[in-house]
Amino acid sequence: MTIARVYILTTFKMIKGGLQTSPKRNLFVHGGKEANGGGVVFFWNNTLIPDLESTDRAIGFQGTSPKYWNGTSWAAFGGGSGFTTWDELYANDKSLAISSTTLTFSLTHLTNDGLTLTSGAGTGDLIHITNSGTGADIAGTSDTWSVSKAGAAVFTAITGCDDLTAAANLGLEATAAGTITIGGTSSGAIDIGTGGGAITLASAVACSGALTVATGITVADGANTFTDNSNVAKGLVFINNTVTTYGNASDAGPVHFSSTSLTTGALVTLSLSDTALAGGYYLRGWEQDGAAAAWSIGENGAIVLAGSASGTDVITCTAGDVTVTSGDVTISEGSLVVVNTANESALTITADSVTTGVVVDINADGVTSGTLLHLDTSVDTFTGKYIDCYDGEASDFTVGLAGATVIAGTASGTDVLTLTKGDITLTNGDVTLTNGDLILTANSSLITFTGTGANGGVIGNMKNHATSALSGTAKTVEISIGGTPYYFSVVPTKA
Repeated sequence: MTIARVYILTTFKMIKGGLQTSPKRNLFVHGGKEANGGGVVFFWNNTLIPDLESTDRAIGFQGTSPKYWNGTSWAAFGGGSGFTTWDELYANDKSLAISSTTLTFSLTHLTNDGLTLTSGAGTGDLIHITNSGTGADIAGTSDTWSVSKAGAAVFTAITGCDDLTAAANLGLEATAAGTITIGGTSSGAIDIGTGGGAITLASAVACSGALTVATGITVADGANTFTDNSNVAKGLVFINNTVTTYGNASDAGPVHFSSTSLTTGALVTLSLSDTALAGGYYLRGWEQDGAAAAWSIGENGAIVLAGSASGTDVITCTAGDVTVTSGDVTISEGSLVVVNTANESALTITADSVTTGVVVDINADGVTSGTLLHLDTSVDTFTGKYIDCYDGEASDFTVGLAGATVIAGTASGTDVLTLTKGDITLTNGDVTLTNGDLILTANSSLITFTGTGANGGVIGNMKNHATSALSGTAKTVEISIGGTPYYFSVVPTKA
């Protein structure tokens, strides 16, 4: 903008040498160059222009600023008044009305800034925009970026922004299928939710690196899938080297799977390919100090329990049954101990499919002076049976108190007890035949009686257990020896 000078041109044809006022010499008229044929009125500048009367009208210079006396004060000229500084113009008029087109600042130099705004110690805004129209407050080059009147900014990028804080909610959006990238080139840590606020992820989350969580992960709903393709590293690791007694005798634990609605489903399923599995495990408990497996569940559910020592329990079943449908129960070392506190069978073996095989086979080739089968009861009033062989209707063979043996047999003339070798020795007791015969077949002495002692040399007594009294009539007794009958006459007498 060109600040106009005040020139008062007049033609002084009669005054060529000039006119000077006195005594203050504030004004003089000069004829100027004779070629111009005119004159110029000169005003001396004043640091302070004295006030005039209210009826006076005058012009003068205060410093370099032209002013006029308006009857009250010295006022600055407006419009093309000859202001030489922006300060003079701003002091005269602090508003700019643009009625047409636009105000343009054209930057023609190459290196300097186009517009610089500086602020002193004031508290006001450096730039304050009031927009009552529909356009943006600021529009960038070719409208590639803008700031709306509502404060919504459209930028292609933000560089050097150390902090981004929203007055309320903060949304990060990409157009349509655009990608939102956080920390795409940064190698520093990315902190999300350090203020304690909850983080909600409504879509699938892909994490190509390690995921570190300080206080835990809570998944409200949905399936969680972990896919790992490494054959040299652990895919999922849970470590708690602090816990000691948490979960002891309670529904809790460092790792806890819980469901109150499951009916016929499976709470935990471990799935392997039986075709590929060869010596691997579904589950394995590892003893860190011993550097070995404490237990494992392998192919086809094979269970291996290391245990600690003979006499210590490795399997405890407080209630229920152990059923082996097809297979054997083998004890290499140790004993099979069945402790039953209920009034029912402690050990039941059902082998309905066995026809000609052995149901129970006890094989102890190393036993010399030991006992192959030991049946023991410490009850003093025991009246039951050690052994009872039952055919479904009645007992065929029983061994009871003090070894009392009862053999049912089938009919007279059929063997129920056969000794191919050996002797039968009765230390104290009787041999009683209720119905049937005592048949002795031998090549030497059939019956040898050796009697000494309390009966006074009586070798044997023949007693009639009939209810009627014995008479004194002689009775004939038949004894068959070697198939030849021998008859003896016996006279019954009372002792």
